[in-house]
Amino acid sequence: THVIIKRSAPFYKGDRYRPDMLDMLELFPNLRILIVYRDPRAATYSCQRRGFALNLRNMAVICEEQLTFLSAQLETIDPALYKVVQYEKWMQHGAAVTGEIAEFAGIPKQTLVAAVQGSRLDGSKNNQWRVGLSDEDAHFLDEFFSQQRRRRWAFLEKACE
Repeated sequence: THVIIKRSAPFYKGDRYRPDMLDMLELFPNLRILIVYRDPRAATYSCQRRGFALNLRNMAVICEEQLTFLSAQLETIDPALYKVVQYEKWMQHGAAVTGEIAEFAGIPKQTLVAAVQGSRLDGSKNNQWRVGLSDEDAHFLDEFFSQQRRRRWAFLEKACE
């Protein structure tokens, strides 16, 4: 069996009842965890555009906190138990990345690749945040999610390489 828990914004309602990775590892001893990691600027824009936060800065701070928490959890888990996939790479190289995911999860590769190909992954929206925001707001996200700040999630960034 496979358990899928989608952990994306908004993070408010129901958070008290959502398990974290350590909870899941206790429940399922043969667990494999797939982390799909999106460029935080794109994730912030996507959440802000949907009205999940008061303003762009507020959403950037929420995104930062979530990524810091995620990175901290991964640091405590055996790397053999999880795989990190960069969302943008998955959208650009759907079949190849899906094949890697299938192998990691022990799912028949052709079955999963066929399912994903049927969903028409679209990499054209990966930089939509640059077009959808004003120049000032796009610059703010570039500055906020600077290389220095992103080093807090070096564990995630390294896993995506």
